[in-house]
Amino acid sequence: VNSLALVSSAISLSVTILIIFEGLFPQFIITLSGGLLFLLVVYFNYLRYYILARTYFLGLTVAMLTAASFVALKQGRYNEVENILVAFMAVNYLLYDGKFRYVGFLSIYGVLIWLKFVKQDFSGQSYDLNFYLTIQNVSILCLIIFLFSEAFRKSLLRSFVRLKEKDELLYSMIDNVPLYIGLVDKSLRYRMVNLNYEKSFGLDRDKIIGSHIKDVLPPNILKTHQPLVEQALEGESPEFLEHTRMPDGSSFYAGGKYMPVYADNGEIVGVSVFVSDVTKLEVAKNKLATANTTKDKLFSIVAHDIRGPLDLFDGLLDVSQKVEISPKDFKKHQEKIKDKLSELRGTVNTLLDWARTQLDGVN
Repeated sequence: VNSLALVSSAISLSVTILIIFEGLFPQFIITLSGGLLFLLVVYFNYLRYYILARTYFLGLTVAMLTAASFVALKQGRYNEVENILVAFMAVNYLLYDGKFRYVGFLSIYGVLIWLKFVKQDFSGQSYDLNFYLTIQNVSILCLIIFLFSEAFRKSLLRSFVRLKEKDELLYSMIDNVPLYIGLVDKSLRYRMVNLNYEKSFGLDRDKIIGSHIKDVLPPNILKTHQPLVEQALEGESPEFLEHTRMPDGSSFYAGGKYMPVYADNGEIVGVSVFVSDVTKLEVAKNKLATANTTKDKLFSIVAHDIRGPLDLFDGLLDVSQKVEISPKDFKKHQEKIKDKLSELRGTVNTLLDWARTQLDGVN
């Protein structure tokens, strides 16, 4: 409807320029006003008043052509302006659903036939056979347009249903994948996202699709990921692993990859992203790092607090085998051995207590 309105506005303003040179003031008012009023259609669509926009467009068109026909007839110009209404009968048929398209079609047809009778009156001619043959031919033309529009509409709807079924099948597949999946085009506007991607940003899929990434991604994510998207548009496949904070305040470890999307001719037409929640993997990785640190501490304790006294005992036994020790010296060494043995027993007991707490899940 926007395209039709803009084209109609451009045609009206172009005709206005031509009419200025012809000095036709009434037509100048009609075409200039129409050229400006057609722009309101775009504004109504911008406000999402879609039904109002299409009804206003068709009503304005019929009003303009009716007014132009009357002005031409008063000036003695029989230039068949009203025949343009035939084209807008087809436009009406494609813009409305249900009974409204039939009502609109018949209404425009009624205006067209009425203008034919008005023109006959203005020309002062009688309602002879030629006139009724003209009405017949115009009616046949309208009937052909009606049948063609009906067939075209049904064909269009069948194609739409098939496309919708394919979309539903595609979305049913990607919505059940435990990944965050998105697809953007070369202008960095979303073309497809799955349910996980939709939920992660708290936006409806309909609002995400068609939006620029800067309108969807939070600033902290956009700053990091826009360069990755641009790299993918250059043919690279960058990967990432980061701790991400989402708009709702939640956070998780995100691991993913951007990949260029190629057309049949090899041209890059977009970028796809696949993101997975690797929080459990990262937590397990951190626990493993902690366990490795604990293991290193344990081996350090074993090396220092257990191997040391054992080396001392081994040395004393070796000396006692080679050298005869007096009772006095033996007593002195006995005290030292007793102290070291007490330290060793304490260390072993501590290690055993620690092992028991780890088995019970106590930090």
